[in-house]
Amino acid sequence: MQFLDQSESWELFHKKACKSQGVEFETIGRPIVEKCKGLPLGIVVVAGVFPVDEVINANNLARLWAAEGLVKAFKNESFEAVAKRYINELMDRNLILVSKRSCCGRKIKEFRVHDLLHAFCVREGQNQSLLHVVDESGCNFPQKGVRWIRIERVSFKDFDICALHSLSKHCRSIFHFGRSPTDSIILEIFSQLRVLYVAEYLSPTSTDVHIHLRYLWITRQCDSSHSFFSNAWNLQTYRVNEGIELNHLKFPQLQYIKCHELYGSFPKSVHQNLQVINRLRASKCDQESLTKVPYLKKVSITIDDPNDCVKNIDCLQQLESLSLHFDSWSYGIPDMMAQIINNILLLKNIRKLTFDYMTCEWKVINVLSKLPKLEVLKLMVCDLGKKWEVPENVKFCHLICLKISFGSLKHWEVGADNFPKLERLFLQSCYSLREIPNSFAEIPTLNLIQLQWCLPSAVMSAKQIQAEQHEYGNENMIVIEENTIQLEDDSDEGEFDEMKMRSR
Repeated sequence: MQFLDQSESWELFHKKACKSQGVEFETIGRPIVEKCKGLPLGIVVVAGVFPVDEVINANNLARLWAAEGLVKAFKNESFEAVAKRYINELMDRNLILVSKRSCCGRKIKEFRVHDLLHAFCVREGQNQSLLHVVDESGCNFPQKGVRWIRIERVSFKDFDICALHSLSKHCRSIFHFGRSPTDSIILEIFSQLRVLYVAEYLSPTSTDVHIHLRYLWITRQCDSSHSFFSNAWNLQTYRVNEGIELNHLKFPQLQYIKCHELYGSFPKSVHQNLQVINRLRASKCDQESLTKVPYLKKVSITIDDPNDCVKNIDCLQQLESLSLHFDSWSYGIPDMMAQIINNILLLKNIRKLTFDYMTCEWKVINVLSKLPKLEVLKLMVCDLGKKWEVPENVKFCHLICLKISFGSLKHWEVGADNFPKLERLFLQSCYSLREIPNSFAEIPTLNLIQLQWCLPSAVMSAKQIQAEQHEYGNENMIVIEENTIQLEDDSDEGEFDEMKMRSR
């Protein structure tokens, strides 16, 4: 498709988006057209694969781009970097409304699209025979094939399954939202299918395979679904809200796998492309298994047995993000934690660490400062003791984000040199912490302190830090407080134990 000049772009937008010719339409529409820079199909990809007002996950969108072959990485640039650059460009053009950022603030996690822009995207997609939407407004199917089909809120009475099947020859993607007759769709006739996004129960009518399938997202599936996709050799993304047999890692192109639980055994061959695994149990982290996924960049591990100490995790030398979730407080044995931390120190590429329900001492956390690239540290519902003293020689040199949630921390002794590059501090449900050390006022990079369910005195100390930062010329530093609480008796020794039980 050729680029349009400003006059042609405005004429197209005016014709497709809305019949109104009022001042408001002109005010909103003109900047949108200008930001599109003559490329209307560029925004169809963003908004037309999702319903209006849908929150769009940026990482999910990036994986959809990859499955559709719309974005390709350069020789010396990762796909993630390319996707991040494209999404930031959409933001810079005011084509998307950012609704959530990562905790470090560097990445867009979720966004929305303005209703007017969404309507334009859908209509232009339909005009170019790219998109067909099946919804409650009607089920009039186009005469020629389309690349994407979106199904939402359609009753059995209004659903013309034969007409839908007539589009199977050219269809590359099916997006299914809301309640409508999923089971009646004969998926095997969609021989060119690359993307299947089903927000409902999926029960395939046969066990034929989809060789071209690259992206599979299912809320629930029946047993036959596993065999239906057992030979999808080009599958890149596999997500389901149920358990997945580890044998599915045999897909050679698989990069991302997320589910309720992974069970079974790893396949025999080494997996060269797998980068993300969610919900892996520590019992599966033996040396033989982990050496089969040497290029993992992100993994979350559930520790349900004190004997599974993730002692072989040093096999994952490419790992950048690690989340450890303890199934029980009783498993937070100090000796075990020391061993786990020592193994983590061998991972020189780690940038993000998350601990859930961990019991140990703060001095163990200080050891993590030895990680050369650590940028994000999250301590979620961790019992680490009441006093965190950070010695002068302990420096988290690259840490930009620190989050403490449901902690027993009461006294915090820390200097500005311990966190020289810290940008964001999150404190959530830290019921005992009376104040944030004033030394944070001397960290020049600090731009946010966010407190949720914290004491008024802690909030007051944060605002004092903000005032001093502003005096030093750091006008960008802000404090956000939510649900500030007042405890009647904050000296109760059993209070934190009670909070822990409630949080479980």
